[in-house]
Amino acid sequence: MSSSSTVPSDNSDCKPSLSKVSCKRGHEAPANQLSASLASMSMSFIQQFQQVQQDWLEHKHSCMDFNYWKVKERKSAHVEDHEHQLQMQCELHAHKQAMVAQEVEKMKLAVQLEQLCIQNLALQKGIAGGEDQGTSSDSQNVHLTL
Repeated sequence: MSSSSTVPSDNSDCKPSLSKVSCKRGHEAPANQLSASLASMSMSFIQQFQQVQQDWLEHKHSCMDFNYWKVKERKSAHVEDHEHQLQMQCELHAHKQAMVAQEVEKMKLAVQLEQLCIQNLALQKGIAGGEDQGTSSDSQNVHLTL
């Protein structure tokens, strides 16, 4: 019995070796599953991180677009206001020029009126002094030309 206990049987040799192999396979399976699970989680994390980055970039781009259009709209309104002010100033300047031209014309007419009044007075003095060589109808024509 002691010899049978010291000498292992063929079956007992296989069992320990099979149990070691099966034991290794048993440890490899959870390790492979854990590795696969870790790889899957890593890929999921990377995808989520990339999605968050992409969302943030899109949001930033959207904000930049919004700010661009807001600034452009503000500047456009400012330009339109400035153009309107310039147009009003041009119209005012043209109106002032027309008023000045009318004033100049009015002054020219006033000067002509003064000249005619002076001529009229000279003619009246000439008639009153007896220097008139024309008829009385000629003096009436002078008065009518005013």
